[in-house]
Amino acid sequence: RAPKRHKGPSGPKSIRVRHLLLRCAEAGKSFPDDPMARRSRKQLPENGPRLLVEAERTAVAFLEELLTMQDVGSSEREVSAAFRKLCQQHSECSSADNAGTLCGDLGWMSRGQVEAPFEQAAFCLQ
Repeated sequence: RAPKRHKGPSGPKSIRVRHLLLRCAEAGKSFPDDPMARRSRKQLPENGPRLLVEAERTAVAFLEELLTMQDVGSSEREVSAAFRKLCQQHSECSSADNAGTLCGDLGWMSRGQVEAPFEQAAFCLQ
């Protein structure tokens, strides 16, 4: 008898990921030097580093704005355009500089390719 195959997580095996990055630092500290940072210092928050609670508050406000658009019947295209605009204006990642529909795009991601918490969050979204 053949051994039973272990089924992996249900759902898609790969997804396309887009994001809006808000950097934050501990209270009283500056952003750590980040050689991988792709946006210049002049594009970072003017009042110094934002605290985690501020970044979270801002991200939740952006999410609520997009969800409200869905609730009032905006098309997926309109919501996607609103996300791109928010990303271009507020994201602190180089992906925000990509033109058009690639703004904020991290590309395709498969299970096991990234850290577990990020994978879990990304794959549970619609």
